[in-house]
Parts: sequence; structure tokens; C-alpha cells
Amino acid sequence: MKNEQVSFYSEGAKLKGILRLPEETVSGRRPAIVQGPGWLGLMDSKLYERYHRSFTEAGYAVLVFDYRGFGDSEGEKGLILPQLQAEDIRNAITYLETRPEVDSRRIGLFGSGGTGGANPIYVAAIDHRVKCVVSNYAFASGRE
Repeated sequence: MKNEQVSFYSEGAKLKGILRLPEETVSGRRPAIVQGPGWLGLMDSKLYERYHRSFTEAGYAVLVFDYRGFGDSEGEKGLILPQLQAEDIRNAITYLETRPEVDSRRIGLFGSGGTGGANPIYVAAIDHRVKCVVSNYAFASGRE
């Protein structure tokens, strides 16, 4: 899996991400998956990397990023507002549409844990560019 450090803007904040691509170069554009992390941590989580390896081996490009205010992304640190995180995901999709490796007609969302799993469901409901969603552990009460 090839990793490229990338950045894009969301509502004026510069967000940091990793674009993961399959080792094998193919002609044409490939489907892509966007992931905004959940409660598990930041974009460089080892668990996420294992998921992404499986995705890239199946031929997908994967963009994982830190929401505004998390990791190296700009924004108020520690502020968790799902509506703003949804905008970050939508801006990640917009960024992917600029990439020559990506088929902008085949972009899906993946999320795991807390807001990481719930945000993709919401974004898919409001953004016609999302073609599929995989939500792993979408909701939590905060007490369990």
C-alpha cells in the first residue's frame, strides 16, 4: 500500500490526511473510500491501517483524515460537533474528486466507532455523491 500525505480545506481549516493507494498501478480511475476517524483515535491508527490495507488490496483508493481540531489538522482542539465533522467529510469527497486516480462517480464512506460510524450515514443522506456506506459500530450512549 502506498501512502501519500495530503491536505485539503474545510470551512477555512486545513485538514491533514493520508491517501492510500494500491501498490499495483492500473490505468484508469479507481473507486475510493473516505474515512473520518471515530473514537478509536486519529488517522494513523494501526487498526485503521489494517482496514485500509484490505481496501487497497481490493483495488480501492482510501482517504483517511483527522477532523478539524484533531491531530495535525487546524481548528479548535477537542471540539466535537458532528455537523462540522460531516462538512469535513463532504470536503474530503470534494478533494478526492480532484485526484486523477479516483473515479468521482464511485466514492463511498467507511466509519468505525462513535462519530466515525455515525457521520457517514448522515453524510450519505445529504450528499448525492456518496454511492455506498459501511458503518461499523455507529452509535454509542457514552455510558457503555
